[in-house]
Amino acid sequence: MTLNKLNIGLTLNIIIIKNQIAKYFILFIFYSFIGWVYEIAYETFLEHWTFMPREFFRGPICPIYGITGVLLFIIFTPLMKNNKLNVIIKLLTVFIGTFFVSTVLELIMSYVLEITTGAWPWQSYVNYSFNFGGRISLPTSIKFAFLGVVFVFLMFNTINKFVICLLNNNILIKLAIILFIIFLFDTIFAIIIPTNIKLNIERTKLSYYTNVKTKL
Repeated sequence: MTLNKLNIGLTLNIIIIKNQIAKYFILFIFYSFIGWVYEIAYETFLEHWTFMPREFFRGPICPIYGITGVLLFIIFTPLMKNNKLNVIIKLLTVFIGTFFVSTVLELIMSYVLEITTGAWPWQSYVNYSFNFGGRISLPTSIKFAFLGVVFVFLMFNTINKFVICLLNNNILIKLAIILFIIFLFDTIFAIIIPTNIKLNIERTKLSYYTNVKTKL
């Protein structure tokens, strides 16, 4: 009897872990897609007034948004479920938390991308006030903090319901596997044929050094 209980408990734990991994991966893809849409819209309508495809990945994703979104979801889930806290306190907490998470992540990723590819896509930050080597800047960190507040407060319940719906219909893991295979092939293809990222590196390097020389 005891052995059966242990087996049942172990099986349940494995199922829970699988569901959690699947859930967070789907959230990662979801936030990556939202970030891609935001970047495309911003670049197209506010910066260049022409369609500007995101480099490296062929699919419609910006993984840095996916990573940030998952981290924020994990960090702020207990906060959003706490009905005893004042809304103002929640707003301030989410704003400050998103500010620091996005800033630290952008800083880390800029070094990672510089080591692996030679540049990072947001070197244009050198044009912004209060920037650190074109890696992070105060205006963009504040912008991401506001976006974090919007996403957490407007989409938290919707996302939770969506994940629960997938779980109840037994398609959470299946969907995660399909998305992972697509993401894996996209990543491999981008590494093997990195034409777009090479073009982006040269473009960002040129923009970065031109701006630095202009300021000097």
